[in-house]
Formats: sequence, C-alpha cells, structure tokens
Amino acid sequence: MANYTARDLVDTGTLPPRALEACVECIRLRRNILVTGETGSGKTTLIQALAGLLPDSEPVLILDDGDELALDDLHRERVFLRRGDLQNPPRQVVARALRNTPRRLIVGNICPPETGEILRALGSGRYNGSLLATGAASADTALRQLAAWSLVDGYSWEAACHVIIAQIHLVMRLARGPGGFRHVAETAYLEASEGGWTLRAA
Repeated sequence: MANYTARDLVDTGTLPPRALEACVECIRLRRNILVTGETGSGKTTLIQALAGLLPDSEPVLILDDGDELALDDLHRERVFLRRGDLQNPPRQVVARALRNTPRRLIVGNICPPETGEILRALGSGRYNGSLLATGAASADTALRQLAAWSLVDGYSWEAACHVIIAQIHLVMRLARGPGGFRHVAETAYLEASEGGWTLRAA
C-alpha cells in the first residue's frame, strides 16, 4: 500500500480540503476522529495519512489486526490483534494494552470483541486525540454499530451512546465511486440531541 500523506489525498481528490481542515483542528484540540466505510473504501489509507498529522513527539498506541499500517517509529507502540486466537483473545489483549501510560490511540479496525474496552478507554479521557476506524455503510450506522457491539461488554445502550457522543467528535465516511475511485463522501461533527445524536456536516 502506498504511503500517502494527507496533502497527497487532497491533491488526488480523495480528501476534500474542508475535511482536512476539520481533521487538523480535531488533532490540534485532541479530539477523536472515527473513519468508516465499506470494505475496500480506503479506511486504512486515510487513517495512515491522518496519523502523519500527529505530533512526532507524542506517544501513540496502535491497535491493529493486520500489517497494512506502516506507522512504526520511536514513539509508537504497535499491538497486533489476532482474530480467533483463543489463548490471547483480542478483548484481553486490548484491555492489557490500554492499562499503560495515557497517549493517543490509533485503532485500525474496531470489531465487536474489543469495542467495550475501547469505549472505556475513550470515556476515561486518557486517550484524547485518537484515530479510530470501523467498517460501516454510513456514519450513523458506524456509531450505532459501536453502541450495539458494546452491549455484550456490560454497557447499556444509553451508557454507550453517552460515551460515543462525548468522545467521538468527527466522523468521516469513505466510498468508492465510478471506476473504483475512493473518496471521503461524508464528514460530520457529532453533536448531542434529544434522545441521541445529530451529525452536522463539517
């Protein structure tokens, strides 16, 4: 996979300039960004590009279930999640990793087993300024999916939604257009509303 920068993605039309501005502001203010999209839409490429905007001097914990994210350096610790490993289940691996020093977090692919642990980490306020990715067909579907997945880990729907509203600030959805062109089709700020949340276009 090519190692594109955020500016490269703007130049190719994948990332709208206004979306990049919103990401830069979230990173500066240590707000959390969720990237979503269906399989093959370019989530990993975008996460890697946005990771390049993080301050070089700040420690980062990378939780990844593949080897596509080329993000290793002095200040970045990578923990691999091996799906189907019964001796070291992903949920337990994530829980152990998140007990360490507070830092920014990059999650290449949030899946059901570890969703509750990741929401707990975000809710603690110890991992502000993180980059998260999960597969979904829309921004709203991604958020509802995270809430639903956390129910098996002791959350109520209301508690999960509370953490999501408080701790996920910007959602970006990627899509594939004609000819397979991948682009950011939706960029929205997450805001609380009566009975849930509202997505406001960035």
